[in-house]
Amino acid sequence: MSIPDPDKYVAKLIELHGGRENFFSVMEAQYKKFLSIWEQDAEKIGRVLRAHLAVEHFLAEHIQATNPKLGSLDNARLSFAQKIDLLDEHDRMAEFLKPGLRRLNQIRNRLAHKLKMDIDAEDREAFLAIEIFRAMRDEGSKRTGPPADDPLSVIEQFAKFASGLLQTTANPQANLWKEAYGPPPD
Repeated sequence: MSIPDPDKYVAKLIELHGGRENFFSVMEAQYKKFLSIWEQDAEKIGRVLRAHLAVEHFLAEHIQATNPKLGSLDNARLSFAQKIDLLDEHDRMAEFLKPGLRRLNQIRNRLAHKLKMDIDAEDREAFLAIEIFRAMRDEGSKRTGPPADDPLSVIEQFAKFASGLLQTTANPQANLWKEAYGPPPD
């Protein structure tokens, strides 16, 4: 395959676009669209992805610890949503985390499909509506002062909280957490 003469190639492109003005107008519009995706805040995107990845790691550990007959989930290639569905409905701790886990997954999916960082007060409120998370956050603030309250910080706080709780099931203290939470309601 021969490479076309660059000058002739560019001249033909300009002609096919209806002239130099149209060509550069189209190229500029495409470049602006490209930059709108490429120049997003990589730090914020990274914070959401880190939160999602960490929670997913501890979610898998929790599922394996509470369902040892399942074996390793590594080769199962389950989605985050499928892992949430594997949580035992009788596991009270997992049940109260589910809305936040689902919301975290929705945020990550929005980011992946829209290629746009759009976290808002509604996302923040969804996490703060999880009573045990809010209570632990409020209790922690008595010791360390008020936590950051912007939506992204609240997502990260929830992710750390959820990861920590999910991790507790795979360690020797797991029964202490269950005992403190008390027996299931009648």
